[in-house]
Formats: sequence, C-alpha cells, structure tokens
Amino acid sequence: MSDTPLHRGAVHEAGHAVVARLLGGGIRSIKVDLTDPHGDAHTDLIRTEETLAPKNRMLISAASRACLLTFGSDVLHDSGLWKDEGVIDTIAHELFPDNEAQQERCKETWTREVERWFDRPNIQVAVIELVEALMREGQINGTEAEAIIDRHIA
Repeated sequence: MSDTPLHRGAVHEAGHAVVARLLGGGIRSIKVDLTDPHGDAHTDLIRTEETLAPKNRMLISAASRACLLTFGSDVLHDSGLWKDEGVIDTIAHELFPDNEAQQERCKETWTREVERWFDRPNIQVAVIELVEALMREGQINGTEAEAIIDRHIA
C-alpha cells in the first residue's frame, strides 16, 4: 500500500469505519478529499447506544492508529491521530478520574484489543476494499461502506 497523506487519510478512516461496524454501529459516509494533498478525510458514523459506550468510543478512536500500523503507514505524520489520542485520553480520564495508572492500563488493554482485530485477514481485506473505493471515488456512502465491511465480517 502507498503511504501518501491522501492514502493515510483513507486508511485512517477505514479503520474507524470497520471497528464501528464490528461494534454494531452504522456508517453515513466516508470521505477523502482527493484534491487535498494533505489527505483531509472524515467518517460520519451513525451513533448507537453500543458505539456511544465509553469502551467502544475508545476502541473506535484507537482503530485509526491500529489500522495505520497494520498497513505500515507512517503514524508520525497523521495529524488525525492527535484528535483520536485526545478522545482516548479524555475517556480514560472520565472512567478513572483519580487513577492515572488505571487510565494507562485501560488504554493499553483496549488498544491491544483493537490491534488484534486488525491482525485478522478478513478485517484487512475489508480495509483494503474500503481504501481502494475511497482512492477511486473520494466518497463512499454508508450503504456501500457497510456492504463492503459486512461481506468480510459476517
């Protein structure tokens, strides 16, 4: 796989979408601005009770980094990860406000959990198909994104 900013944006968003779907969430759309050399990208998720649970919000946020690492992308140059890391830190602090050690254990445990999902070949194929569609079209509607993911996780 390529490692341009545009491609990293697609991989980053595919990670969020796949994990949200694994957790029972829906997808409205996934977009990558094909004209932006910095790889501006966004996933619009349908929030459900499951995906709004703190652990699942953390897993969805951690998915971008895990997905990028799985495909050998340069995580040091993905600015979207800063936002995701902020969300992860906020959730850990909300869950364990007075216990930094527990916050770190929580983040490590759940990050490893999501990393293991991306070790699965069927999950990798779902990501590859999402990224290919994004790089070709720039946007995937929710129905198409869900169909791609569901075909591989069913």
